[in-house]
Amino acid sequence: MPFSEMFYHVVIGIEPGEKPLHDVTSKLVEAKMLEEIERIEGRCLALALLPDHVHVLIVAPPVASPDDIVSVLKDSTVEHVSGMGRGEKLEWKPGYGVVSVSKSHLDIVEKYIATQVERHESGKINDTLEKIE
Repeated sequence: MPFSEMFYHVVIGIEPGEKPLHDVTSKLVEAKMLEEIERIEGRCLALALLPDHVHVLIVAPPVASPDDIVSVLKDSTVEHVSGMGRGEKLEWKPGYGVVSVSKSHLDIVEKYIATQVERHESGKINDTLEKIE
């Protein structure tokens, strides 16, 4: 595989459903995303799944575009949730946001993702890192 150092911060919106995903289901969605990122030979540096969106910081493989990565994550998680037999539904919003991150800023973005709940509660969010469309 060719050498590459591409880091993407991806944010994907979740369509509001009748009820939010159960905590167990959310953990399984996170695990499925990690599994899919590894399957495409990427690496996840940070992940935060909130009720209405998800943030992922990825070391991207050179053979996958951001659109390829997002499509894999969306498709595999929707299929995973629907196949669980729990009567829950995961529906992603169309589109997504992606920002390339320099290696020197990875720590900042990792901390940003790790503090998503607090940031949204306090309103201290970065508009660029929250933009979906």
